[in-house]
Amino acid sequence: MELPKVPEESDGRAVWGWMQFLRGKRKEDFEMAAERNPEVRGAVDTLYRLSEDAEVRAQMEYRDKARRDHATLLHAAIQEGEARGKVQGEARSRMEIARNMKKRGRPVDQITEDTGLSAEEIARL
Repeated sequence: MELPKVPEESDGRAVWGWMQFLRGKRKEDFEMAAERNPEVRGAVDTLYRLSEDAEVRAQMEYRDKARRDHATLLHAAIQEGEARGKVQGEARSRMEIARNMKKRGRPVDQITEDTGLSAEEIARL
């Protein structure tokens, strides 16, 4: 079940208390979930204990930062790859247009003007 779809009021299922715990953002949310389910109380108490330990909190923050950094690097690599692919595609397109213009006997200066390619690049086609 997706957390945003968890009903605000209990639907009678045992998992509802856990969903409320996982969805919690503030201490009040955790306390409310713990009051309704004794099993969740143990998880809430463990969460509080871990939150107080500076070393554990630092490790959690380090892991979260590493995940965010990885996601940022992945996103940047995808963006760079897309940009590089677009540039390469545009270059191939200009070359193909120039090749076709050259086959039709168009003057080199006209091909240069229409495609942005240099006279040397057109001569190599």
